[in-house]
Formats: sequence, C-alpha cells, structure tokens
Amino acid sequence: MTDIITTAEAKTRLEPLLDIFSNEIIAEWPIVRGASDALSERDLHYCPCIDYAIGPFNIDGYVNHNQNVIQEEYDDYQHIFEPLQQIDRRIVTNSNPRCFVAIELERSTGPKHRMGSIINAGAVGKIGIVIGLGDSAFRSLKRIREFLIRLKGIGKIEYSPDNVIIVEFSQIETLFLNIR
Repeated sequence: MTDIITTAEAKTRLEPLLDIFSNEIIAEWPIVRGASDALSERDLHYCPCIDYAIGPFNIDGYVNHNQNVIQEEYDDYQHIFEPLQQIDRRIVTNSNPRCFVAIELERSTGPKHRMGSIINAGAVGKIGIVIGLGDSAFRSLKRIREFLIRLKGIGKIEYSPDNVIIVEFSQIETLFLNIR
C-alpha cells in the first residue's frame, strides 16, 4: 500500500529526478504553446495541459523529422523504459506524439478526470506515464486504462492507451533514483 502524498510534494520530489533525461522538460505544458502545426492555439477551443512534458517536441510542420528525432530519443532511453514496463506492462509507443514523454500526476480527482489524464498522456507522449499518488488513485487508474483497452478491443472506440504506463509514485521515484 502506498502512502498518499500531495501533488505539490510529488512535484517537489519528482522534478529533480527528471534530470535523468537530458532533454528540455516543461512543467504544466499546454500542448499548443509555441505550436505552428495543425494544433496551434488559434485553432483549438480546448487544450490539455500536461504536468510534465519531456522533449524533443513535435509542434511544427516537420512531423516526419520530429517523429524520427523522438524515436531516436526513445531508443537512447530504453534503460528507463524497460524497467517501467516490467513494473506495469509492455507498451506500444505512440507513432505520432507531440513530445517524447508526457507525465501526469493523479491523486484525488474523480474517474472522469483520471480518464482524461490517461488519454492526454497517451495521445501527447510517445510514452505516457501516469503516476498514482496513493493506492486508491493507482488502482482506479489501472482499472480505467483496462476499460479503455477493452473498449478498443471490442470496437467501441478507436483509441487505446497502449503507450501509457501507470505506476505508483514510490515505484517511479525509486527507479529514477537508482538510475541516477
């Protein structure tokens, strides 16, 4: 069982650990900031804000080039993603991400908000990581992701969060500390 920690405490403890990635890290990233592609600010009425986005980013019109650069980063960071997949499950990466890694923190929000975090992390990142801040949030996130995967499997929706890893805060903190 995981102790419940506040989102503020989680951010304070997580931010220094993200330096295992040598790329640009943006906290509270609105996915349209600086965009000159089809998802620019002028075209959208809704825009998710990701707790942590790790570059490189795919926000201009050079989609193929950006996808290749992000894939190279993924290949370079296998030493991080392999243990994460052992903690949770094997993933299939997003082939057209806006950033390399999208991280969301979830604590006390309701199931609809948690579903949104799973969808946003998966749609935006090559790898989405959703961190449950407490046992209840963690279990809920896992159930919601499995529900979305089931819906995709029976043809009810097109989207499946196959690139989303769900972990408890203590798991990712321990992993990142050991990698440093």
